[in-house]
Amino acid sequence: MLQVRKGKSLVQQRDSLKQTLEELNNEVDRLKSEISRRENTLADNEQKISGLSAYPEMVEALESEIVFLRDRLTETEHALQEREHILNSTINALGDIDVGGDVTIDDPVEKLKKVETLLHDLHASLASSEQESKKSRRAAELLLAELNEVQERNDYLQEELAKAGDELAETSREREVAEAAKFEALSRFEKLSTVYSEGKQKQYYELMALKTSVKELKKGFSDVNSLLADVFSKDLEFLHNLEANMESCLKQRDTTDAVGMPILSAYSGITSSNSQNKQNLLSMDSWSGLDVPDHLDDNAIVEVCSFVEASLQELKTDVVALNDKLHKHPISLQERASNLFESDGDPSKEK
Repeated sequence: MLQVRKGKSLVQQRDSLKQTLEELNNEVDRLKSEISRRENTLADNEQKISGLSAYPEMVEALESEIVFLRDRLTETEHALQEREHILNSTINALGDIDVGGDVTIDDPVEKLKKVETLLHDLHASLASSEQESKKSRRAAELLLAELNEVQERNDYLQEELAKAGDELAETSREREVAEAAKFEALSRFEKLSTVYSEGKQKQYYELMALKTSVKELKKGFSDVNSLLADVFSKDLEFLHNLEANMESCLKQRDTTDAVGMPILSAYSGITSSNSQNKQNLLSMDSWSGLDVPDHLDDNAIVEVCSFVEASLQELKTDVVALNDKLHKHPISLQERASNLFESDGDPSKEK
């Protein structure tokens, strides 16, 4: 136990010695820094002492500089007084300047800026006025040139006016001559119009007469066509009756009583039809009852011409048909007659 206590005490002593040693080291470091600081202070003091040795010379230089600065200050104050006087005069002059507007400007700087703006505007207005003046001068020169040209044109127009007056008089005379010629032309036109109207009425009258003639011709042709058809049928009936009578004669050997009656009865009524057709053809000459209108136009004439053309075309067609019938009928009669005579010459055929 004693050794343990000694060991613990030794350890405690060691620790205390270590702590004391550290404190001593710290104190040594502090003292070293203090010595270094004092050495620095000493060096500074030595430097200040060396600087203070040159202080009298610096004082003399500073005194001479102070004298120089005082002289400069006096001059500057004098210059400032002069400038202040000038500034006051300028401010008073600016105060007397009217910059316009309803607001009063008390600040000289603002007023000076306003004056500068006004001067700038005045310079711009002056430049614009100079430009306008140049333009006005140029326009005046152009107007003067135009005035001279107008004067020349006026003189020329005066001459032309005199010529136009002469031409107007000549035109008036020509107009009178033209009026007379116009009156004469109108008279001739009225005469020609009357002649043309009369010719047109005459033409219409002739066309209407032609229309009536075509109608009558169509009617007469229709009657002739009917008459020919009747004749053709009577011829065929006559041949038929003749054939029947010849057959009867061949049977009875008596031809005297059998021939007369059919021949006369076959053509009964043809004479009366012929006289009726003559009366119809003679009635075609009665054209005096045509109705001619007072005012004719081309449409009426064209209408009549169209009717006449259509009627003539129909008549042409009927003539072609009648011509065909006239060519076919003799052939038919010849064939019937040939058959009849062949039958008459060969009695065995009848039996």
